[in-house]
Amino acid sequence: MIEDQNAINEENMNAKFKEPEFLSAFIDKYREMRYLWEVKHPQYYLKHVRKSTLERLLTFVQTFIPEATMEILLQ
Repeated sequence: MIEDQNAINEENMNAKFKEPEFLSAFIDKYREMRYLWEVKHPQYYLKHVRKSTLERLLTFVQTFIPEATMEILLQ
């Protein structure tokens, strides 16, 4: 029963991540955070910088999807 509820919650969250309004805003925000994806960026390999940036990205995501977690963001 709990597993069924978790699967339903995950499906709902996945659907929210695919909504055009959110997806467009997420892509724009992610592009601004170059050291998450640009391997030649000097801060790309600094774990503390990446972690704090991911936390800021999660805060942004939670404005659209309050139940989002870091685990989901990293998937």
